[in-house]
Amino acid sequence: MEEVKCVELNGNSSICSIPPWIEILKNKLNSAISGQAIIVTRMSKLNYIILKFLGVKTLGRINGDVVIGYLGGVNNKNRIMVRLEPIDWYSVYSFKLPKFLALPLSELSRVLIYLTIGALGVLVNLAAV
Repeated sequence: MEEVKCVELNGNSSICSIPPWIEILKNKLNSAISGQAIIVTRMSKLNYIILKFLGVKTLGRINGDVVIGYLGGVNNKNRIMVRLEPIDWYSVYSFKLPKFLALPLSELSRVLIYLTIGALGVLVNLAAV
């Protein structure tokens, strides 16, 4: 398992996580957050499978939520839910992949819609012949 790194958030609190999550959490969390808490996010099964396939580590799972970091101590029942945007997924995927492959994975639903529309266009053109 990768080494957990801690980064100071404000004078009395620090975020602990593993790369690439630490950079995302530094940008997402407010410096006003203090105390102890586990930082979790909700993730689709497809994103979770892609992360496992790429070898991107998480800190575990709790009741369906994926643990990506913690504030203060690990043994705590308080949770902070972080919502990951497509730009966050892009930075996670680009940690292990080249950027031209990470971008389509970060917005997979949009890519699948364009591929479906393109395939339907080909079928319509072939049917017209």
